[in-house]
Amino acid sequence: MTSSQLLTGIIFLGLGTLLLAEATPQTTPRVPEQLRHNTWTTSGNPVHRIIPVPDFSENPVHPRLFFNQEDVPALRERATREPFTSMIPLMRTYVESEALYNPAYALAWRARVMALLYVITGDQADADRTMEMIRELRQIHSPEHRGVWYPVSRRQLNLSEGSLSVAIAYDFCYHAWPEDFRREISRELAEQARVQLHDYGPGFPTRGSANNWRGIRFAGAGIALLASDEPHLTPDEIATMRRNPMDPSVDFAGIDPRWFDVAYDQVLAYMRNARTADPSARGMNAEGMGYMLYPHTHIGPFTIALRHMTGVNLAEDNPASALSPVLAAMSSLPIPAAPEEGRYPAAGNRVDLANENTHYASQGELAISLGTVLPEHLAAYKWHFDHFVGAQGTADFQPERAGLVFSYLNYPEQLPAENPKDSWGLTLLDAPTGTVILRDRYQDDKDVMFMTTARQRGVMRQTHHGAEIGTLRLFGEGTLFLTGGGRTTALGGQSIVLNQARREENDNSDAGSLEKVYLAENGSGSLTIHGSAAGVEEAVRMILLDTEPSSEHLRANLVVADQSRDGNLWRINTPGMHEVTLEERGFVITAPNGARLRGDVLFPRNFQLEQGKWDRAGTVSMHDQLADENHWIQVRVAEGDAPRFIVVMQVLPPEAEADVAELEADASIRVGDNRYRLEAAGLRRTDWPTTLDVRAEAVPHTGGQTQGTGQYAPGENVTLEARPAPGYRFVRWESPRPISGQPWKTEAIYPLKVSDHTHAKAIFEPMP
Repeated sequence: MTSSQLLTGIIFLGLGTLLLAEATPQTTPRVPEQLRHNTWTTSGNPVHRIIPVPDFSENPVHPRLFFNQEDVPALRERATREPFTSMIPLMRTYVESEALYNPAYALAWRARVMALLYVITGDQADADRTMEMIRELRQIHSPEHRGVWYPVSRRQLNLSEGSLSVAIAYDFCYHAWPEDFRREISRELAEQARVQLHDYGPGFPTRGSANNWRGIRFAGAGIALLASDEPHLTPDEIATMRRNPMDPSVDFAGIDPRWFDVAYDQVLAYMRNARTADPSARGMNAEGMGYMLYPHTHIGPFTIALRHMTGVNLAEDNPASALSPVLAAMSSLPIPAAPEEGRYPAAGNRVDLANENTHYASQGELAISLGTVLPEHLAAYKWHFDHFVGAQGTADFQPERAGLVFSYLNYPEQLPAENPKDSWGLTLLDAPTGTVILRDRYQDDKDVMFMTTARQRGVMRQTHHGAEIGTLRLFGEGTLFLTGGGRTTALGGQSIVLNQARREENDNSDAGSLEKVYLAENGSGSLTIHGSAAGVEEAVRMILLDTEPSSEHLRANLVVADQSRDGNLWRINTPGMHEVTLEERGFVITAPNGARLRGDVLFPRNFQLEQGKWDRAGTVSMHDQLADENHWIQVRVAEGDAPRFIVVMQVLPPEAEADVAELEADASIRVGDNRYRLEAAGLRRTDWPTTLDVRAEAVPHTGGQTQGTGQYAPGENVTLEARPAPGYRFVRWESPRPISGQPWKTEAIYPLKVSDHTHAKAIFEPMP
C-alpha cells in the first residue's frame, strides 16, 4: 500500500458530524403590555427585572452617572499624578481639534471630554464651552451633518451618540449651567429616550435583537433616562392617560418608570442573543471580532451608570458578555498601523473572521471596558490597555467616543498590571460559536496568534459577515500572514477550501461543527472542523498549531489537513504589502519587516500552484503601509486526483532557516524533530495525550454532589452537574483555566467541551 493510499484510508476513517447547539438562544425582554411594540420583542421566555431608579425631580443630584460629588476632589487630585497628568493636555488638544470624519459625531465626542475638564478644573469657562458645544450639537440638522440629537436624523446610531454626549455633559456640568438651560436639557433627555424606545428611525437598527445597532439604541435611551430629572409618572397617572405614553405624538407628561425596564431588558436581550446565553459561552459577538467592543462604546457607559446608580449589573444576567473585552483582547496584537490622515496615532491589529476589522481604532473601546471588566480579569486587561493605547502603546488613551473620559475615570492606577498569560492563559475556546484562539505568549507585536471558527456567525446576515467556517487567520513575528478579503462574502477572498465550479456562486452554508479540540497550556492546540462556508461537500479541516517547534529559531508550526468530496482549490490570502514567492513544492510569504511564512505542500503529490491578487473590501494597515488588496495563493488538485490537501506552514523570524517538512509512510508528518499524527478524527502531536481527565469536586464536600468526573477524548461533550445537599445552594463553578473553555461561574448544569485536563470545583454555601 502506498503512503497516499494509506493516508486516504486514515483520513476517511470514522468521520462523523457533531452539530453544536445554536449560538443564539432566543429570549424576550419583559415589555409592559401598555408599552408593547412589535419591534421590542423577540421570542421565548421573558426577562423579569424592575430597575429601581429614584425620582430626582424634586431634588436633582449631580453628578450621579459614574461618580458622585464627594468623589470630585479625588478625581481632581489624580491630575497631579501619571498617567493622568499626561491626559490633561491630550484633552485640551482634542476638544480644540478639527472634525475627524463626521462633524456631528466629533462634536459630541469633544463635548464629553470638555465636560470632564470642567470636573477636573472647576473652571466655569470649561462648563460654558461645554454648554456651547451642546447647543451647537442640537442645531446640527442638515443632511450632510447627519444630526445626532433630535429625531430629524431618523438614524438610531446618531440618536444614541447624542443621548450619551448630552447625558454626560448635563451630569458633569449641572451645577455650572443656568437653571433654564438645565430644565431644557433634562426634558430633552427624557423626550429623546422616549423617541428611541418607540422605534423612531427606519432600517435594520430596529430589526433583530442581536443587531449591534439595536443594543446601541436602547443603551442610548437608557443613559438619557438615567441622567434626566423629569418627574416619574405614578401608576394612577398612567392609568388615567387616554393614549400610550410612549408615543412621541402624545404630549410629554413625564417619565414612565417602566421605560427603565424596557431599556434594560432590550440591552440584555441584545447581549444574550449577540453574545449568547449558553453557560459555556465566552462572549463572542455574532457580527464578528471587530464588533466585540464597538457596541460597548454605548452599552459600556449605560452598564457603568446603571450599576453605580442602582446596583443592577448587566453581567449578572448574562455572564458571557463580561468576557467579551477579554476575548477581543486575546485576539489582538500591538502592531503599529499606518496613521490615517487627521486622526490620532493608531496601533494594533485584531483578528476578525466575519467583518475583517484588523485595526484597533482609537474610539474609546478599550478605555470604557476598564470600567466593565470583571475584577479577576482587570489586572491582565490593564496590561493589554497599557500596550495598546496607554503609556507603552500610543499613549493617546483613546480620545474618541469618550475614551479619554473613561481612561481618566477608570484607569486602575494602584492595581499592578499582570501578563495575561498568568490569568487568562494562552488559549480560548468559545464552544457555542466554535471559535478557537491560540497564541504563544503576551509580549509584543511579534507574538504568534492563530484563530478560526467552526460555525457560521453573523446572526443578522446583513452586512457584518463573511465566509467564516474553517477560514484561517495567523499573526506572527510582527505581521498578519493569513487573512480574508475584508467585509465580503466573496469566496475568493477567504482562506478556505473552495470548489472551482462554485467559487463565484457565494454559497455560504450555515453549518459547521467543532470536534477533536485539544488546547495545551503553552498555547499549542489542535481541532477538527466539519462543514464549509463555501458549499464544499463533506468538508473536513484538521488544524494543529505547535508553539514549541524543535528548532530554537522557529516560532511556530501550523499544520492544516483538508479533505472533502469536491473541494479542488486550497486557497489562502495574505495582505498586499507582503511579497509572495512560489517554489516547486510550496511558497514563501515575506513581510516588510523580513518575517516569513514558509508553506510546504505535502499532499497531493501532483498539484498546480498559482498566485494572484484580490481587491479587498476594506484596508489592512501595518508596517506604516495600507493595503487595499491581498495576494492569494492557490493549490489546485490535479485532474482525477482525490481532493485532499496537507500543508505545513512555519513562522520564521528574518534570516531564519526553515525545518524540513515531510509526509512519512505511516501518515505521520515530520517537521524538524517534531512529529504529528494524522488520524481519523484529527491531528495531534505524538506526545500529546489521547484522553483527558475531568474531575468535578464539591466544595465543601458536604455541600452537595457533582456529576461528570471521568476520562474523555479531546473535544468530547460532557455535562457537569452540581446538586446541592439539603440546606445548601449552588454558587458557582471554579476551574484553573476558565478562559480556555473550562467551567466558569453560571449554572449548576454546565455543558463542557473537553479540551484539556480539567479540575472543576462546584462551590456551595449554606442557605441563609
